[in-house]
Amino acid sequence: MLINSGATCNLVDKATWELLKNNGIKCQSQKNSSRIFAYGAKELKTLGKFQASVELDGSQTEAEFVVIDGVGKPIFGKATATELNVLRVGKESGKVNSVTTEHMIEKHQVLFEGIGKLKGFQAKLHFDPDVKPVAQPVRRIPFGLRSKVEAELQRLQDQDIIEPVESPTPWVSPVVVIPNGSGGRANLYRHAQGQ
Repeated sequence: MLINSGATCNLVDKATWELLKNNGIKCQSQKNSSRIFAYGAKELKTLGKFQASVELDGSQTEAEFVVIDGVGKPIFGKATATELNVLRVGKESGKVNSVTTEHMIEKHQVLFEGIGKLKGFQAKLHFDPDVKPVAQPVRRIPFGLRSKVEAELQRLQDQDIIEPVESPTPWVSPVVVIPNGSGGRANLYRHAQGQ
């Protein structure tokens, strides 16, 4: 079974359903009138649904499963996975063992210094060639912030985080300047409208 915290229902494929029936699963089968959509809005063809008792590692719950026509791995949706204690959502799930974290930082100190950079690697960006590039207009930077922006751009260039572009490029996004609250350097963000 896969756990999908974004799924609103539990799913099994036709082959799994046939296997469960052959193994004598105790359940109540019914027709399914709900429409089920996969991620990306593709509608799945359903064959029916059934209610069954599910047990996993000592936790037990009654759950409804929708049978889909096709092949795929069975999925526990968010509600069932939470009831079976295999998915925890909330504050407790965000806890990290601080002893382990401190130990890892101490053990790999060099990895936690500086800005971090993958050296000697040229990234290749994959994109849909049917998407038309967008060159957005430049945003005017307030006169009082220009020197700070220039200094920040130079600092980023000196650290080899960015590099100047000397030739035309099909994609252009303006820089958004956010002044630092303490009056220090400006924080620069790329404006990613629709990208």
